[in-house]
Amino acid sequence: MKIFHFRLQQYLDFNKQQEDVQRLLLYQVRLVYKEELGRLESLDRKIDELVDYTKAARQNQVQIELMLMSEVYHRDLQEQKTAQALAVEEALGKVNAEQKVLIDIQRRRKMLERLKGRKWQEYYQNLLKKEQKELDEIGSIRFCRQQGGVLM
Repeated sequence: MKIFHFRLQQYLDFNKQQEDVQRLLLYQVRLVYKEELGRLESLDRKIDELVDYTKAARQNQVQIELMLMSEVYHRDLQEQKTAQALAVEEALGKVNAEQKVLIDIQRRRKMLERLKGRKWQEYYQNLLKKEQKELDEIGSIRFCRQQGGVLM
């Protein structure tokens, strides 16, 4: 009796390797996204601190030059925040794209595993049929020998 052999096993193994690589890539892209998001949150905190400082400075009548510098710094931070928001959007787009690729790879792998399971079931059913056929032949041979007077 020949052993079970799934013809697409190499493709299934390759697909599993691709899935592992894609998981790693997705992890790396998510790390980049989290870093970019952290930078954006840091800029938000800086802007909030500057706004609080500016409010306090206006109440205390601090020097005009300092107020002008804080306004310039505030505009600069706002520009950095806008650029960082774009970087976060881009990183999120990469995360979503890599997730889609991973999902496609997982679907292919699951489809191949279901196919392998069906092929295994077919193989096993054929094996049981052959085994039953052999047992039936042995039984009929024994029955014929017993009828003929020859006992085993």
